[in-house]
Amino acid sequence: MTLFIFCALSFCCHTYAQPDVVSTGKTKYFVAIMRADYNDQDDLLETYRSYLDDGDIALSHPHEENLDNTMQLPGQHGVQYFSLSEIRLNVSSLRAQGVDIVSYDLEKENASYHELKDPVASVRAASELVHRNNMKFMVSPSMMLTADFGTQFAPFVDIYNIQAQSLQSRPDEYNDFVEQTVRDLRLANPEISISAQVSTARGSLEGMKKSIASVIDIVDGTSSWYTDDRQGLNRLNSFLKWFNDNYR
Repeated sequence: MTLFIFCALSFCCHTYAQPDVVSTGKTKYFVAIMRADYNDQDDLLETYRSYLDDGDIALSHPHEENLDNTMQLPGQHGVQYFSLSEIRLNVSSLRAQGVDIVSYDLEKENASYHELKDPVASVRAASELVHRNNMKFMVSPSMMLTADFGTQFAPFVDIYNIQAQSLQSRPDEYNDFVEQTVRDLRLANPEISISAQVSTARGSLEGMKKSIASVIDIVDGTSSWYTDDRQGLNRLNSFLKWFNDNYR
């Protein structure tokens, strides 16, 4: 995944009465991503099985075998797509397969020109399709799109995943970005559920822990991207163990 360092957070520059930014949930959920291109699906599945419970979310990438693996995990089950056209093509069949959530990972590397020309319209269209088919709608936009359009996405979204992992080597900056983003998202949609993401591909395990620890009281859950290698899986395992020991 290509991530973007944020520049000007135009939607954060207004003065308003600050809402209560603290998450109401004491137990935090984990969003487990079952990558379709991961070489050893069995090891990945066993890693998640060791830590996930019924309060968590497991997301499949679009691949039949990958979805079968995802459905073996506890909690809510979802599919994550990288384009509106994929959602349109598949959404009507997902509920019958036991899918609870459809996630839209909107980033410039994978989306079409038309989706990015009006990303708010794209998110709204995806939301309408997903809700019409009786599933929850999740978004996981690039950091740049969250900075520019997050508050406009929020009214159409049930679950918002903040991709802030490019900042995790600098936990203070991670905290600043996530805290202000959470505040603004909850202003736009008080019912929204929010997770903050880190990555095994960025910095150290300690950076992952410090970043999430700095925002855990204001988010509802977390997620981690990971590299397709043994080091990435070991770090993911260590992060999940730390998360379970401290926030479950």
